[in-house]
Amino acid sequence: MADAQMSQDMYDVIIVGGGPAGMTAALYAQRNGRKSLVIEKAGFGGQITNSPKVENYPGSLSISGNELADLMLDQILKQGAEIEFENVLAVKPQYDDPAADADSIPNFFKVFTEEGSVFDGRTVILATGVKHRMLGLPGEEALKAVAEFSKGRLPVISEVSTGTPAKAAALLEAGASLLALQCSSARFKPGLPKAIMKTIRKK
Repeated sequence: MADAQMSQDMYDVIIVGGGPAGMTAALYAQRNGRKSLVIEKAGFGGQITNSPKVENYPGSLSISGNELADLMLDQILKQGAEIEFENVLAVKPQYDDPAADADSIPNFFKVFTEEGSVFDGRTVILATGVKHRMLGLPGEEALKAVAEFSKGRLPVISEVSTGTPAKAAALLEAGASLLALQCSSARFKPGLPKAIMKTIRKK
């Protein structure tokens, strides 16, 4: 194994993913005097930005997911964290010892992006989050982010999760009828599907 070539711009912590977990990691790193970089491929905030109303965040009675994500981003920037909008392709450990094997402790890590950048960090935190499972229907990707609907159309909640009641309530307030499709019952706590359907049937 070749000797590791360390760049002059070395980060103490590189966080892959700009959701609440990633931004929290950056906040704690900066507060502890560590130089941190958050790499996000699309937009900061993760899935919380899909929530029109967040009412279970300590210190706030009610706030939109987008507003909360903006506050988190503003906070880490003011603490000195750096951000990059790039898509991470690989994280490779680097060793001082040419004879090092997979069981050896890396000296640092190189993070490679689709855009051609290479970032060096002593520690890498993967906070890439999760992605909603899609149904595979024609045109689903194009309609995924569409929130507008007209009378007579039937919005579909395609995934039952802990965020479903909030989505249901928002659509009900806008005068929609709802159809909830339960894809799996193994990923959420017992009784949640019944609670969701009870919310929906109030319409």
